[in-house]
Amino acid sequence: MSIPKLKPGMKLFVPGTNGGKFFHLHDAVMSSPIYPPLPGAFKLAADMILDAHLAAKGSHNDILLFPVLYLYRHCIELKLKDLLLLGIRTRFFDEAAVDKILDEDEGIIGQHRLCALWHKVKDFLAHSYQNDPKLKVAESMINDLHQIDKDGQTLRYDRVKGTLQLRRPKYRHLGDAQPHPVYNIPETIDIANLRQSMDCLYAYLERSYDGILDWWDAGQQAMD
Repeated sequence: MSIPKLKPGMKLFVPGTNGGKFFHLHDAVMSSPIYPPLPGAFKLAADMILDAHLAAKGSHNDILLFPVLYLYRHCIELKLKDLLLLGIRTRFFDEAAVDKILDEDEGIIGQHRLCALWHKVKDFLAHSYQNDPKLKVAESMINDLHQIDKDGQTLRYDRVKGTLQLRRPKYRHLGDAQPHPVYNIPETIDIANLRQSMDCLYAYLERSYDGILDWWDAGQQAMD
């Protein structure tokens, strides 16, 4: 197998041709404030990686784990933020809550802590879909993602900024005791189950968003 080499004149970005696949920049940068596409785009990227891995023969590509988990975690983070913004738009959150969400310095909308985002979104969904058992299932899965990356940095950076300290060590050493796993996840992770479970979690959040938006739009039209 030949090793690719840099050559004079090579560029990362050249116009697409009819002879191959290409991205439409205009379509990619368009973002609908009603149906935000970016969370689904990050999920699709992770899905495509796992689908290709499942279809391929050969050894396990363990190095894909952290990029895939980061893409999935980020898609959920963005979807939770979309739901928060929808809660503000539909006037579910009072003025004090809106300030805590949107504050320029301390607002959770500008941070990456899944549990803080979920805490607000959970109230919104519990009000909109009362006694829905899927809420607890979603909470458990989101907490799993939060536990392996509490600040949105652990999965994408392997070192603490400015140090040689590992951000994602495999074990925690407690004195002379046996090391304990840092992450509360199995030593091996079933890829097909991960793919299917993320489908279910994302679909739940997406359907919840769409249902609330449809209800709100119907109410606004009735008032016109």
